[in-house]
Amino acid sequence: LEWRLPTQSGRSSSPANVMEISSNLSKEKQFSLGGKPSEEHLNIIREFSSGGLPDNYISFMTEHDGGEGFIGDQYVILYRAAEIPGHNKDYEIERLAPGFILFGTNGGGEAFVFDTREGNHSVAMVPFIGMSHGDATSVGDSFSDFVSRLVGRESLFE
Repeated sequence: LEWRLPTQSGRSSSPANVMEISSNLSKEKQFSLGGKPSEEHLNIIREFSSGGLPDNYISFMTEHDGGEGFIGDQYVILYRAAEIPGHNKDYEIERLAPGFILFGTNGGGEAFVFDTREGNHSVAMVPFIGMSHGDATSVGDSFSDFVSRLVGRESLFE
């Protein structure tokens, strides 16, 4: 019997996948994972995303409310659950790049977004200034792939 974490959509994420993401990030000496978010904050992100966030990201966020620091030579800020709706509104994501959901940044002018247009929840990096679908660069096929690339020291700028 395989234990699975429930998610908003009713589907579940493999705990190995979510635990692997957490484990990989916790090994990074200069990256601090956020603490466990309140249920109120989790509900904010669930309501905001209306099913648009991937299950493994929601499962990750139930344990770690974002994080910040260096992963290799890449600086990464994963927004806290309560911050995500406000950042998406402030940067006018829905108007400038419909189908993107902003969830973090590199702290240097690039946003990390989920691309929900085709339902696969790939991760892209897009400049905050001039934000558009055409300026997006794929940085992972999924949230776990994105984290694996970072931990594996792959450049996001290739």
